[in-house]
Amino acid sequence: MIRQRLTGLAATVGIAVLLVGLPALLLQVGLGNLPTITDWSDVVALLLRRDDGTLALVVIKALGWVTWAMLAGLILLEIVTRIRGVQPRDLPGLHLPQVAARQLVAAAAALFVALPGPTLAYADPLPAPASIATVTAPPAPQVTASPTAPHTVEDTAPPVQTRQHTVKRGESLWSIAAAELGNGRRYTEIAALNTRLLDGKGDDFLRAGWVLALPVGGTDSTTNQAPTETYTVREGDTLSEIAHDHLGDAQAFPKIVEASRTITQPGGRHLTNPDVIDVGWTLAIPRPRPDTGQNLAPVASPTQPTRDAVTPEPVVEEPVTHELPAPAEPAVMPAASPVPLAPEPAPVQTIRAVEAADTSTVTVDEAAPIPGWLVPGLVGAGSLLAGSLWVALGRRRAAQLRARRPGRMIATPPPALDPIDKTLRTEGASAALDVAFLDEALRRLAARRGRAGEPMPHLAAVEQADDVIRLHLADPADLREPWRHAPDRLRWELPIQSDLVEVGPLDGALPAPYPQLVTLGLDEGGHRWLYNLEEAGVLRVIGDPDRARDFVRHAAAELAVHPWTRDVHVECVGIAAEAVAFNRRRVRHHDTADITAHVIADTVAMIDRTREAGLDIHTGRATLLDDPLWDSRLLLLDTDRTDLTEQLARLLNDQPRQTGTALMMIDVDGGHEDIDAEVLRVTGDGRLQLPGVGLTLTAAGLTARDTAGCAAIFAQADEPDVEYPQHPEAAQGWRAHTNQAGQLLPEHSVARDRFPDEPVTNVLPEIDEVYVDAAAVTPDDLTALAPHIPESVRELVEQDDPTLDDDVSTWFDPSCDLPKLMLLGPLTVRVAPTGTPTAAVDRKPYFSELLAFLATRPHGATTEEVADAMGILTGRVRKDVLALRTWLGVNPRTGRPHVPDSRQTAAASVRGRPAYQVEDLLVDADLFRRLRARGEARGSAGLDDLRRALSLVSGTPFGQLRRNGGTWLSEGQRLDQVLLCSIVDVAHLVTTASLALGDHAAAQEAAQLAVRVAPAEETAQLDLAAALASQGHHRAAEQLLRENVFDRSDDEDEAPTEIPARTEQIIDNNPKWLARRSTRASA
Repeated sequence: MIRQRLTGLAATVGIAVLLVGLPALLLQVGLGNLPTITDWSDVVALLLRRDDGTLALVVIKALGWVTWAMLAGLILLEIVTRIRGVQPRDLPGLHLPQVAARQLVAAAAALFVALPGPTLAYADPLPAPASIATVTAPPAPQVTASPTAPHTVEDTAPPVQTRQHTVKRGESLWSIAAAELGNGRRYTEIAALNTRLLDGKGDDFLRAGWVLALPVGGTDSTTNQAPTETYTVREGDTLSEIAHDHLGDAQAFPKIVEASRTITQPGGRHLTNPDVIDVGWTLAIPRPRPDTGQNLAPVASPTQPTRDAVTPEPVVEEPVTHELPAPAEPAVMPAASPVPLAPEPAPVQTIRAVEAADTSTVTVDEAAPIPGWLVPGLVGAGSLLAGSLWVALGRRRAAQLRARRPGRMIATPPPALDPIDKTLRTEGASAALDVAFLDEALRRLAARRGRAGEPMPHLAAVEQADDVIRLHLADPADLREPWRHAPDRLRWELPIQSDLVEVGPLDGALPAPYPQLVTLGLDEGGHRWLYNLEEAGVLRVIGDPDRARDFVRHAAAELAVHPWTRDVHVECVGIAAEAVAFNRRRVRHHDTADITAHVIADTVAMIDRTREAGLDIHTGRATLLDDPLWDSRLLLLDTDRTDLTEQLARLLNDQPRQTGTALMMIDVDGGHEDIDAEVLRVTGDGRLQLPGVGLTLTAAGLTARDTAGCAAIFAQADEPDVEYPQHPEAAQGWRAHTNQAGQLLPEHSVARDRFPDEPVTNVLPEIDEVYVDAAAVTPDDLTALAPHIPESVRELVEQDDPTLDDDVSTWFDPSCDLPKLMLLGPLTVRVAPTGTPTAAVDRKPYFSELLAFLATRPHGATTEEVADAMGILTGRVRKDVLALRTWLGVNPRTGRPHVPDSRQTAAASVRGRPAYQVEDLLVDADLFRRLRARGEARGSAGLDDLRRALSLVSGTPFGQLRRNGGTWLSEGQRLDQVLLCSIVDVAHLVTTASLALGDHAAAQEAAQLAVRVAPAEETAQLDLAAALASQGHHRAAEQLLRENVFDRSDDEDEAPTEIPARTEQIIDNNPKWLARRSTRASA
C-alpha cells in the first residue's frame, strides 16, 4: 500500500512538472532575438548564412512548446476520460506518447484510490465476488399468499432479459441485429441496451472485442431456432436411421441436414448431400421446443400456501458489457467496492448435480442426493486439485497401458479406493477443463508480454467464476485485449468463452509465469480463489491445528500435480509427507529443518540472477533471458522456530519478486508471531480468513487420510498388469467358458508347446518363428493369446451359444426389430420400431447410461443398486425405469416390454427379490466377446469371427458418457478397461495372423483400429509399424516408432521414458522396420 501511494505521489508530481513546470521554464527562457523575415529571400539568406546558435535555439524552444502541448493534451484527455469512465480512441502516430500518458495517469490515480487498511500482497482491496454480472435476469412476479384472500400478482414491468455478443471485426449494429435478432431494423434495441458503451456514437465507433448486451426474448430468428444435441456418425449410419432414432420419424432427416450445414467436418467438408455422410462426422439433431405453457407453475391454493408460493425478487445487476471500450484499450469493468470483513458465510459446497440438464423436470423431493462416497477434500474448494489429479492419473494409466502385455489388463484400484476414484471421475473430469484454461491463459499472457518486452503484471490472486477468470494485481498494469479491466487497473478479467489465441501465442519453451498458485477456498458466490505464494513471500497459517494442516497439505498436493507447477520444488518439513507420492520430482519430505540452509542458498543464487538480468522473477520467466532456469521453491514448515527460518523470512521480505521462493509456516501455537508475514487464519468450522484484506472463504483442505488414499491410487497406477477378471456371478451360456474379456478360460486350452492326444485347433497354427518373423509379436504373446483348443471345447462353445449367427445378422440388419446398445465407442442406443424415440428427448444421455448399467448386470439390479449407480433417490428409480420402458417399447419376441416388471424378471427369480433387467437387447460388447470366444475355439477357421468382432468397434468403450456420469464403472471389475484391452488383444491376433498370411491390408486395418481405440497401447503402435513395414513403407514405420515409441513420454514436458522390455525385444527382432538402423540407436 505504501509503495502504491509513493508511486502515485511521484506520478502526480511528474504530471504537475509537465503541465506547469515545463511551460514556466520555457516562458522564463523566452525566445531570444528573433530574426526579421519580410519575404522568401530573408528565409533563404537565414538558412544559408552561418548560424550563431540563435536559429537552433529557436527550433529547440519551438519543439519544446509543441511537445508540451501534445503531452498536456494527451494527459488531460486521459484524466477526463478516466473520470467519465470511458476510453479514448487511439490517435494515429501518437501511440507511444499516448501509452506513456495513460500509464502516468494510471499511476497517479493510485494516490486517490481508497485503500482500507492492509491489502492483499500490495493490492487494492479485492472486489466483491458478485461485482460483475454478465447476464441479467428479470425478477419473478411477487405472489402473496393469504388464507382468506385470493393471490394477487404485482403488476410490474420486468427489465429486459439480456445475453452477450462479442463484436467481430467488420460488424455493425445492423448486421448484428440481422444475424442475432433476425431483423436489421432492430438495431435500435441493441443501441438502447448499450447506451453507456456506445455513448451516442454510431457504427464507426463499434470495435472488435466489445461485448454488447442483446435482448433475449422476442427475436425473429435466433430465439426461434430449435435447440440441438450433437451426434457422432458411426459405421453403417444413414440420415434416415438417425432421424428415426432421435426424432421418431425417418422422413425428418432434412431437419438434421439443415441444422448441420454449418458444422465443419473432418477434412474441412460440410454436409450438403443427405446421401453422403462419413464416420466421425458431427451432426446437430434438432430437439423439440419445450411447451412453455405447460411449464408454468400453477398459482397456489389460497387454503394451501406452499413453500414456493412467495418468490423473492432477485437482484438485477448492471451488466459489465456497458463499460467495454475499444479494442485498442482493454474494456473497463465497474469499480468494485472493498470487501468488508462480513459475517462468516456458511460452508459452500459446489457439488455438481448428477443431472444438471434434467432439473426442470425433477421436483425438490427427487433432487439428486449428495453421494456418500464423495471425498470432501476433492469437491468444492478442492475441485481444481481433483482436475489435476484426474489428468495426472490418466497419464499414469497410459503408462500402464504402454507396458501391458497381451492377454492381460492393467491393474485397477482395490474396492477401498473406489470413493476416491469415483470422486476423481465425477469432479476431476470437468474441473480439468478449468485447470487447462487457467494454465493456458496465463502462459499465453506471459508469451505475449515477453515477446513485446513488457514486464509481467504482479499477480496477487486469481478468482475463478463459472464464466470468467479474474486477475487481482498487486500494482496497476495494462493488459491487451481480450482482457478487460476495472478503472484502477488492479483487476483484469477474461471471459471463459474467449478465444485464447487472442490472449497471446503459446510458447512451449516458456515456463509457467506464476508457478505457486494454490487454492485458498470458495467465496459465498461459489467463486474459487487462488493465491500467488511467491508474491506473498512469507506466510503464517494460524487457527485450528487440524484445519490448518489440512489446508497446507492441500496446497502441497496442488503443487505436486498442477500443470503450472512443473518447475516448483516443494520442501516439506513435518507436514504433507503423503503428497510425495503424487510427484517425487516436485515434492520432498524432511524430518528436520536442515533443508532450510539449502533453500537459502538457492534463494541467494536466484537473487543474483535476477539482479544481473535486471528483471523480476515473473518477467524473467516470460522472456527466458539467456535461457536460465527460473525455478521456484516453497518451504513448508511445521516445526519449531530456528535462526535459519528467521534469516530466510528476512531475505524474502527484503527482496520481493526477486527470489522465486516462498515460506509457509504452520503457526498454530504462535511461535512465529513476530515474523513479518501474511496471515491466513483457518477456523475450526473450515473457514479461511485473510484479516488484512477482509476476505472470508470456505477453506480448501485435504486430510491426511484422503491424501494417503489419493497417493495409494497413484501408487496402484504403477503396478504391473494382471490377469483378466472372471465373471463375478455364476455364469451360464457363453459366459461359462470365458473370462470377462471373452477369452476362453485356461481349463479349456492346452499350452502351445504341448501336443495332446486329442485333436486340437489354433487360431495361429504355425510354429512361433513364422509369426515372430512376420509380425510384432513375441513367443510370450503367442503363449498367452493362441494356445491349442481341443475340438471338444469348440463343440461345447458352439453348443452353448446357438443364436450367435442370428444375433450378429440381426445387429447388422437395417430393419432390425430389437433395440441396440453400443458400448464399443460413443455410448449410443438405437430404439426398435416398437419403441418411442421421443420418450427420451432432452435426457437421452441419462437414459442411455441407465440402460448401459442394467444391460451390463447379468443378474439385474435392484432399486437400491440403480439409485446408487445413477446418483438418484430410490423414490425416483421407478419413474425413470418406466420412462426407459416406454423408450425401448415392446419386445416383439415375447409381447411384453423389453424392461418388464421388476418382480417378473429372470433376475428376480434368481435373487429372490425384485430386480430390473432388460430382455432381448442387442449389445455390441456381448456380441464382441461371444465372437472372440467362438473365434478362438474354431482355430484358424475362427479368424473371420475375430474380424467380425472388430467390425463392431467404433471407438473407445463407453465414450461420450454424460457429464459426471459413469461412476459405476469405477466399481468392481472395471468393464471399460476390460473391453479396451480385449479389443487391442483381438486386433493383435488379427494383425499377426494377417501378416503371416500376407494379407497386409487386413493387418493394417486391424492395427489402425486398435491405435484409434487405445493410442496409449504400445502393442497397437507396434502392430501398425509392422503392417506398414510389410508393405514397404519403412520410413512411415520409422516415423511412427520415433514419435509414438522412442520419443514417447507419458508425463507432459518430460524426457522420453524408458522403453518396455517387450518393445525392445520386438524392435531388436525386426531391424528391417527402420529405414536407417542408426535411428533407434540415437533415440
